[in-house]
Amino acid sequence: AEDAPPPWLRSGLGVFGIYPQEGVVAAAEASPDGDRLVRLRPRCVVLATGARARLPAVPGNDLPGVVAAAPLLAACRATGRRAPQGSVCLVAGERGRRIAAALDVPAIPLDDVVRFEGRRGLEAVVTRAGRTPCRIAAYDGPPAPRYDLAAQAGARIVWNGAGFAPRRGPDGRLEGTGARPAVFACGDLVRPARAEQAAEDGNRCAAKVLAHLEGRSA
Repeated sequence: AEDAPPPWLRSGLGVFGIYPQEGVVAAAEASPDGDRLVRLRPRCVVLATGARARLPAVPGNDLPGVVAAAPLLAACRATGRRAPQGSVCLVAGERGRRIAAALDVPAIPLDDVVRFEGRRGLEAVVTRAGRTPCRIAAYDGPPAPRYDLAAQAGARIVWNGAGFAPRRGPDGRLEGTGARPAVFACGDLVRPARAEQAAEDGNRCAAKVLAHLEGRSA
């Protein structure tokens, strides 16, 4: 097919492990008989794992019932169900307010949250304005890069002012990673941004990967 990927490009894998000392990447691949485990020794790996909403850094944030808002909304849409009774949405911007409206739950400013209360599960959110009983507190805060795989690959992880993220060199590769596989990164993993900016960064990353494979500078 005209749009078929080149034979040297392996896509459609769910990578869950990068082992730089062995030069091995572990992944899951869909097959007609179900998912199967795959072990690869690629020349290059491109990480575009994106970002997640940052968990509120207040006491009680590990209680069952404190969840990310975007996945909750996706689950409600996929199942056709409403948000559980007693849910609130903790918001830090316009996207959070849109999610709260789509979930049809009260919106609470994330910056006002002082702590979460509960014993075996969430019972209330305490803010500067008072105490709000709830069972689910869905948060949509500033994005934080999903750097777990990058760190496993040996990447240097640094604080960028908004969260921890891997540091990328001018050649597009992650600092601290080895020669094989060559680990590249792009998009929200490196610096959370708008969707169109992440797409542009992905295109630049692809050019650097091709240059690396061809032994030239991008």
